[in-house]
Amino acid sequence: MPWRAVVKAPHPTVEQATSEAEVTPLGYPSLLFPADHAGDHTSHADHACMVDLNLDQVIDGILRGRRGWGLRSLYLAAPESSEVVAYRQAVFSDLEDHGLHSGVRDFAGSMDRVRRYLHLSSRVESGFHRWGWLLHAALQYCDAVDALQGELAKAAPDSPALSAARKWLRAYTSSSAYTTLLAETRRVASLMATVEFVMDIRGREVEIRRLGDEPDYGECVCSAFEDLRRDARRSFVSRRPTEYGLSYLEIQLAECIEKLYPGEIASLADFARKHADFVDEGVVQLDREFQFYMAYLDYIRPLQEAGHAFCYPAISPSGSPLHARGTFDLLLAKKLHREGSQVVPNDFSVDAGERILVITGANQGGKTTFARMIGQIHYLAALGCPVPGEEARLMLFDKILTHFEREERIEDLRGKMEDDLLRIDAILRQTTPRTIVIMNEMFTSATLTDERLLGESILRRIDAIGCIGVCVTFIEELAEVGDSVVSFVAEVSTEDPTIRTYRIRKRHPDGRAYALSIAKKYRLTRRQIRGRLR
Repeated sequence: MPWRAVVKAPHPTVEQATSEAEVTPLGYPSLLFPADHAGDHTSHADHACMVDLNLDQVIDGILRGRRGWGLRSLYLAAPESSEVVAYRQAVFSDLEDHGLHSGVRDFAGSMDRVRRYLHLSSRVESGFHRWGWLLHAALQYCDAVDALQGELAKAAPDSPALSAARKWLRAYTSSSAYTTLLAETRRVASLMATVEFVMDIRGREVEIRRLGDEPDYGECVCSAFEDLRRDARRSFVSRRPTEYGLSYLEIQLAECIEKLYPGEIASLADFARKHADFVDEGVVQLDREFQFYMAYLDYIRPLQEAGHAFCYPAISPSGSPLHARGTFDLLLAKKLHREGSQVVPNDFSVDAGERILVITGANQGGKTTFARMIGQIHYLAALGCPVPGEEARLMLFDKILTHFEREERIEDLRGKMEDDLLRIDAILRQTTPRTIVIMNEMFTSATLTDERLLGESILRRIDAIGCIGVCVTFIEELAEVGDSVVSFVAEVSTEDPTIRTYRIRKRHPDGRAYALSIAKKYRLTRRQIRGRLR
């Protein structure tokens, strides 16, 4: 007796369209720029700055698992408008609502499936197979758009960007183009759900015919073995990746089905011809711009759940007082969180008339991390992101320029001292009153006297330009260069100077170089040297 199985075409059924009202769609609203700031200038990040401040690693972490949206260029271009920053901060604030966050996440997942289905449709050769993937993509697309519209309507977001997106989606889903697509997609999907057939296999012969009154033997077999399936600890089902397409046997099967259901397959082919480019460019852009926000929120969420504070900084004009309370290095916080510990937060402030922060104190006390942190939070604030800290007031910059130590390269044919001078000169030539300059241990190859004199000269030039400067150094005299200079000191334990607290305080340097703790670290105390000589 031949073995029989009933096979149903795997297309989900969707409900009929409910609205066909004609509405002219609005111009697509950007989630990143207000309409009157769409052409605003943006500051493209300098590669050396991104590496020195570890922002390259932060952005890599933010974008991990999000290759399909082309987001890196958005994170490498910081707007120079406080209106744009406020516009984005409002979107971030709305998306921190759990319900809306989940709805946008579902929308992104659906749009990702749409892209994959369309990619499969473009690769397979069989017409039936290609048209089927296109129908799957259209079903997923319509479900995604309708669900997002419902989430935005329910959340009633306050931000101008999401309010405009909600109005645009309402207009788009009421337009004749979308309602026609929705009705056609559901009609063809319902037709394809009726495609059922029976396979009779007799040796090497296979007979395909329409389903009659035969029971579904597949369900009978599953029912008979249900008790065994319930206790199964391992699945032996092998799933072949769909991107491989159809085998030659499956193609022949599809050709037989086309002959059995010519009307239904003709409708599917007609749908594919009419709606080959059904995805609206506005929906694609909406999906991409949502991901700019979601990627960052997903990156910081574990830190927020662990008790780390994030805030939306106020933006001050250049030359105004700046401060941040309870802020920290974002990359370091992520690293320590993975290790089960927490970063030490710090404060910083620049009052009226102050422009240059000189950071001194014990080695390995967090000075460089503190300087990086200042650059990081300013960059993230310019993108409109919530920044590490309980509260902050920051400035918008035109550039962040950095001078961190570099290894000598023999092909440059110049010494380290010359290289440092050339690099700092190049930085100062680009600097404007709206620039932030961050320097870490300048001229370490010079003598102490030369390093102090050169450092003073550089700080005076920065003061004359009027920009914000951050200088990490062990030369405490640089904290006394002028009235615009403010001193920060990396503190150690009062009981044991070898223990770092990683607290950076705004105060005058105390003249202690912690030479003994440094000597102990490198085993250069008298006792350690004598021990080696013995």
